Amino acid sequence: MKRSLFILIAACMLALPSRADSEFGIVAGASLNSPSLDGKLTARFTPDNCYGWYAGAKFGMGVLGLGFDVSALYCQRRLNLNEGDDQTFRSVELPVNLKVTAGVNHIASIFIATGPQFGFNVGDRNWKTNSFEVGRSTFRAKNANVSWNVGCGVKLISHFELGISYNIALTNYAKVREWAGDDLTADNYEFRTNTLQVQLAILF
Repeated sequence: MKRSLFILIAACMLALPSRADSEFGIVAGASLNSPSLDGKLTARFTPDNCYGWYAGAKFGMGVLGLGFDVSALYCQRRLNLNEGDDQTFRSVELPVNLKVTAGVNHIASIFIATGPQFGFNVGDRNWKTNSFEVGRSTFRAKNANVSWNVGCGVKLISHFELGISYNIALTNYAKVREWAGDDLTADNYEFRTNTLQVQLAILF
């Protein structure tokens, strides 16, 4: 009896890969960024009109409603702290999400997803504001950062996926640099950016 049960379990485990569904697609979306400042920075700046967009490719695999997907995205974030004090930051983002999907057929299904995202700066890292001495870099974006995604969405006829997610910063997005006439230093203040994202994916 135990031997038969073991054989049955082993057969089921061997059968899982053959039932796994894989998919590849292109994805694009828009984002609303929410910079988080602390210390004296909060009194100096009022974050507003912080938008962006991203596009890239994704690969996913799942079996029995449980799976994962990995994306490679080119991302642009437009951050604005005061009127005229804005900057566009460019990065390559690599989200890795665990995904749970539920649906009665291939016509429509819903999913929830969560996982880490790794970002790598590929553009100008310096941000010069108009609020301080001209020519001084007030902020400097870090080379890399880590965040966490939580999201949900709907999948239609197996080829279209519409989702919304919230990206929570786990590390500082940028650091403060010293400027003349103040005691602010790069080591004492945090600059993080949480992001609300909506996206559309076309799957093949």
